[in-house]
Amino acid sequence: MIAELISFKGNEVRITFSDGSSFLVDALFFTELGLIKGNEVDDNVLDEIRRKSEYYKSKKYALSLLRRKSYTEKEIRLKLRTKTTEHSIVEDVIQYIKEYGYVDDNKFAFNYYDQKVRIRKFSLNRIISDLMKKGISREIITELKQEKSTDKVHLDNVEKSAEKKLKSLSNKNLTKHEEKQKLIMHLMQKGFNKDVILTALKNKNML
Repeated sequence: MIAELISFKGNEVRITFSDGSSFLVDALFFTELGLIKGNEVDDNVLDEIRRKSEYYKSKKYALSLLRRKSYTEKEIRLKLRTKTTEHSIVEDVIQYIKEYGYVDDNKFAFNYYDQKVRIRKFSLNRIISDLMKKGISREIITELKQEKSTDKVHLDNVEKSAEKKLKSLSNKNLTKHEEKQKLIMHLMQKGFNKDVILTALKNKNML
């Protein structure tokens, strides 16, 4: 196989061979390769170029995603699998982005908690459920629960949610008992802990 065309763009190099195949690699690998236009390469070298190109494109794709928003390790792994079927390349990219701090599940979990509990007023149970779906480990979930379960913001969120729900129940001609039961059920369905609900309602004289 003959290297017929070699084009440079920034830190990328595209190598085009005599059969029409083309591979994008990083400049460092190309320099180490020592390839020049007109060189013939054997199958082993071609396989190495093919794999390096696949890795480079997969890593570039992962980094482009992570520049826009944060992802968990599981989420990035799933996205990478839509771009390459080679398990080893996916794992090599995951290792790279973890090593350089582009993906950090612990940091993601606590940042997600802070965002959702304070801006979206989510319950701790709702947040934990979301994080588990995103692939956050049990160890990180346990750490989060231990640190955040007594956070006063949960009481505040229950109180605000309860006040909003009471307004919608006020014109339904319910007894006090029926109103209280519907209110508690509503808050539990949102994922709030029952003890937190009862404490918050007592604080607001809603029981």
